[in-house]
Amino acid sequence: MIIQFPSGPMANLQYLILNQNNREAVAIDPAWDASTPIQLASQHGCQITQIWITHGHFDHVNALSDLYERTRAHSYLYIPNLLNPLPPHSPIEEGQVLEFGEWTFHVMHTPGHSSDSVCFVSPNTAVASESKGDHTHISQSHPSTHSGVLICGDTLFVGACGRVDLPTSSPSQMMQSLHRLSELPPHTLVCPGHDYCKQKVGSILEERHHNPAMKRAMSL
Repeated sequence: MIIQFPSGPMANLQYLILNQNNREAVAIDPAWDASTPIQLASQHGCQITQIWITHGHFDHVNALSDLYERTRAHSYLYIPNLLNPLPPHSPIEEGQVLEFGEWTFHVMHTPGHSSDSVCFVSPNTAVASESKGDHTHISQSHPSTHSGVLICGDTLFVGACGRVDLPTSSPSQMMQSLHRLSELPPHTLVCPGHDYCKQKVGSILEERHHNPAMKRAMSL
């Protein structure tokens, strides 16, 4: 199961991937409060052993050091030299496969918001999402409502995209990255890094039709 949950004063959305068979969890983009993902993992009988980073902006990693100190979890990110200090880590690259429990994710390098932005996509996976208060639970399910999961940080939001006026941002690269994402299967579940819309998750099909930034990217 994947759990999406809110954190901090900037409407961040974090994620936990749970492997209840071996009682381990992946924390994605730990920010603002290391206690929340630790406690949430513990509630499901798991300990955080890995940390995946979509990009190095402070509002996505400012709890990274604290989380490492409390869990000794190993980090995975695209450009390590953009974070300092950085706990034990491994670099990831375009096309790399990250397997965790029943989930298989592919790394997509999606620069635009920042040069180190990546998305984690689990293609052709039958999933369903369910709202549990301010949390969203995503599980592999037959029958399903979606066919794949995209954890996209600040590259793609529901109805918008990340800023492109920051250091290492690139408007042209953002258009290229959004074009790539638009080509994912239409019922891929979109899981963004911020809750900036009326819904916390969407789909590639909905973004193709309703997201102005993606529509511009598709026209290139």
